[in-house]
Amino acid sequence: MSVGGHADLDLVDFHRVGCSAGTLVLQPAQVYHSEDLVARYGAEDEGDQPETGHELRNPLGVISNAVYYLEATLTEADETTREYLGIIGAEVANAERIVSSLLDLSRSKPAERERVAARDLVSRVLARQPAPDNVEVEIDIAENLPQLHVDSGQIAQVLINLITNACQAMPEGGRLTISGYSEEQRIVLSVRDGGVGIARQNLPQIFEPLFTTRARGIGLGLAVCRNLVRANGGRIEVESAEGEGSVFRIVLPLGEKET
Repeated sequence: MSVGGHADLDLVDFHRVGCSAGTLVLQPAQVYHSEDLVARYGAEDEGDQPETGHELRNPLGVISNAVYYLEATLTEADETTREYLGIIGAEVANAERIVSSLLDLSRSKPAERERVAARDLVSRVLARQPAPDNVEVEIDIAENLPQLHVDSGQIAQVLINLITNACQAMPEGGRLTISGYSEEQRIVLSVRDGGVGIARQNLPQIFEPLFTTRARGIGLGLAVCRNLVRANGGRIEVESAEGEGSVFRIVLPLGEKET
C-alpha cells in the first residue's frame, strides 16, 4: 500500500487464471493508481457517496464474516492456518480504514458553524482520544481567547488526527503541547510534539492525498485535515525539523472566512 517515503496506493483488481498444486494463480486485470483513486472517489457527487461506500464495504464485510466463521469452526487448525486467517482479518480491517478515509476525503459537507470555546473543544477531543501514558500533555490556551466560530465536529476531527500523528511521532514518549492564541483577526490552535520530525524534502507533499512515510500509513489523514480546515474558512500550516519535532497550526478566522 505504502512504501518508504513517497507512497503510491495501487489497488489491483485480480482475475483467477489458474490453479496448480494447491496454488491459486492470479493476474492483474486492472491497476488503480493513487491519482485514479482520488479522481474516481474525490469527484463523486455527495449523493453518490453512500452507494459507493456500500459497494466498497460489502465485499469486505463478506470476507470478514468468512474469516470469523473459519476461526470459529477450525478450532483445531494448525498454527500456519490460524496465522493466515489473522493476516486476512488484519488486512480487511486495513482496507476498511482506507475506504473510510477515501470517503472522508471526498465529502464536501458544508461547515455547520457554532460558537465554541477552544479549551472546551480540546478537552472533549482529549477525552475521546487520550494520549498514551508515556506522552505528557500540556494545554496552553489563553484565558481571554475569543470563542471559535466553526463546525466543532470537523475541527475536533482535525485535532484528533493531529494529536494521533504527534503521539505516533514519539514512540518512546515525550511532550505534546496544544496551544491556542489570537493573532490579528485570527485564532490559532497549534499541536506541537517533540518527535522524529519531518524531512525537509517531504514537507511540500505531506498534505497531498496518499502521501505517507509510514510503512502502514494510508496518507489521507492530513489531506482530510486540510479539507476540513478549509471548509471552516481557515488554513493549516506546519513547521518541522528532523529530530526536533513538528508543530501544526490551524489558523481560523474570527468571522466566517479568513481575511
